[in-house]
Amino acid sequence: MMRKYLLFFVLIGYQAIAQIEFVPGFYIDNNGVRTNCLIRDEGWRNNPTSFQYKQSPDQQSTTATIERVSKFGVDQGDLYERFTVKIDQSSKNINALSKEKQPEFKEMTVFLKYVTEADISLLSYEAGDHVRFFVYNKNSAPEQLIFKDYLLDPSTIAQNNYFRQQLYTSLKSARLTQKDFEHLQYKQQDLVRVFEKYYADNGSAHTVTKETSKTAIHLAVTGGVNFSGVRLVNDAQNVDISTGMHASPGFGFEVESILPYNHGKWAIFANPNYHYLKYEETSVNPFIVDYKAVNIPIGVRHYMFLKNPSRLFLTGGYALGFSFSSALQYRGFKFDVSKGGNLFFGAGYNYGKYAIEVRYNTMQSMIVYSFWDAGYGAVQLVASYKLF
Repeated sequence: MMRKYLLFFVLIGYQAIAQIEFVPGFYIDNNGVRTNCLIRDEGWRNNPTSFQYKQSPDQQSTTATIERVSKFGVDQGDLYERFTVKIDQSSKNINALSKEKQPEFKEMTVFLKYVTEADISLLSYEAGDHVRFFVYNKNSAPEQLIFKDYLLDPSTIAQNNYFRQQLYTSLKSARLTQKDFEHLQYKQQDLVRVFEKYYADNGSAHTVTKETSKTAIHLAVTGGVNFSGVRLVNDAQNVDISTGMHASPGFGFEVESILPYNHGKWAIFANPNYHYLKYEETSVNPFIVDYKAVNIPIGVRHYMFLKNPSRLFLTGGYALGFSFSSALQYRGFKFDVSKGGNLFFGAGYNYGKYAIEVRYNTMQSMIVYSFWDAGYGAVQLVASYKLF
């Protein structure tokens, strides 16, 4: 029955994705022809080399590639244009820093993202740990703003901050003095601030693309019902006994980190919560379970947006179990209950600060004995309230 519920949530989730990810946008082909369409807005973390679009909500999607599209964008969202530019390939990994001060350029054809758009624009390119910014005067090709960490000697890291000089030369404005550039950081919000000062002084009409969402941390309290049971097996002695499923309260808290891409649809979380099961069978084969544990599920969550503030979500990951003051007895023999771990899968609904989730936990090993195996399994109904 639980698997049917999970399948139901998955099917609804995929329908929700189909409804929300294609948004109004446009693309311009190599002949300069503009086509208005629906574009699958993936909130790209890395600059894309292709995208999916369709002419109407019911139409099958088509893939457009960088080879045949010169520019594309989504309404009130990201805007990309194709350029052939030189991009510094220098590593920022401290264990792979170059001894060379100068950038290690490679010519590439890429979609650059508009951070600001005006007579002089700020563009960006991101691929893995490479984040590069470009200044673009429409009378010439985009020029990468140079920033590089390099090794001055085996124990000293130096920086090439030539981007400050580049911007000082490009953004001539009465509002901008040399001091505005002396301590400028190679970060989007800092660069945008300088560009906006330039626009304000020149009265330039401009747009600024909203910066990709930053990592957000949320804390919630959780509570609900655990439907749990224990199964004890010994094939050699033909023992296979179970408590069956029993309901008990559960409570805990959750820390969630929203990842800074794909419009906040992905998150990682940890949800320490309390499990308790007490069972006693005193007939021919006495079987006693008194299980107390703190389980710590650590996993990934994928949100699927409906009408604001409603969201569906799917979860999955691994849970660590730490039992305490627990007892497991069969025919008078007492087993030592040890910590264990299990996979979990879930699906739920979120409305603002409130959420409810059905979570299925695979069997968690409880004992380490030759020929004996005991597992704890649970299906949880988890409700939560977000504190912040």
